[in-house]
Amino acid sequence: MSVQRRQPNDRLSYNDDIILFETAHFISIINHNQGRSHLIIRSKREIEKDFPFDLYTFNIDFQDEFWYLVQKTVAKSQIPTFLCHHFGEWRSADHFHVHLVVNNAQFAKFVAKESPKPIDEANVISKINKKSEYLVIRQMKFQNEELEVIRNMKITSEDQFPTEWEDYYIEIHPYFSRVSFIPKAPLMYSQDSKVVNEQLKTYRTNVFKAMRAFADKYGLKNYRTWQKLSGDPFYINHERPTDRLIYGLIQVSPIDFFRLHSNREEWLENWKKADKHPLNLNKFPVDPLSCI
Repeated sequence: MSVQRRQPNDRLSYNDDIILFETAHFISIINHNQGRSHLIIRSKREIEKDFPFDLYTFNIDFQDEFWYLVQKTVAKSQIPTFLCHHFGEWRSADHFHVHLVVNNAQFAKFVAKESPKPIDEANVISKINKKSEYLVIRQMKFQNEELEVIRNMKITSEDQFPTEWEDYYIEIHPYFSRVSFIPKAPLMYSQDSKVVNEQLKTYRTNVFKAMRAFADKYGLKNYRTWQKLSGDPFYINHERPTDRLIYGLIQVSPIDFFRLHSNREEWLENWKKADKHPLNLNKFPVDPLSCI
């Protein structure tokens, strides 16, 4: 049993889209009126119905084209960025798209710079804040529904989260439903721009494939993959040792997280009272990655 989050008919307006770049199959865009601090990379609209919507299934040519556009967009924005890809009922559209999620103020400044018309940065930030407030309320509703499902669960499988997966250490979040992927070996970057672009594509592709394979192995249905593109906009790695930096994470449905946790009852109590957890310095009641 799951909690229905997907609202396929609640489509966003594309009227104010600003196209940053386009390739044969993709476009990268920003839109100041959607109340989200997101840059979007998506399939072109004229081919979206026939184009695969899962990066995991892309052939090598599509992968190369996609990651080229990601790097070009990140380089243009010069903003610390995480990439988010939705799966299962957490998808909000029927075409391929990913979110390049950034800080609110930096997003407003960037979209004002790129817009052909004058844009009030304060107004952009206000819309994002209002949308975030709405998402917090919606997330609390989902959590109440998920808690009811968890209370009625009968767990028959002995599967549990591992401590390692492929080339990554696995770390389980103490009070949100996140599974973090930490490279076992340090990521090395060349000083040559051509070489480093290939390195970035390889590192980003590898962690995404590892997260997707992990999700398939453990039967995750509804989740988001997040991966570091540049900087640390949401303090995922704040005060972490340099040899334990998170490079990717899966934001798992709390229902699946509870099912697979080795100490599920303790985690459940922490999740229910996340704002009171001593490590939650911002006292946020729900996972902020669900509200940005």
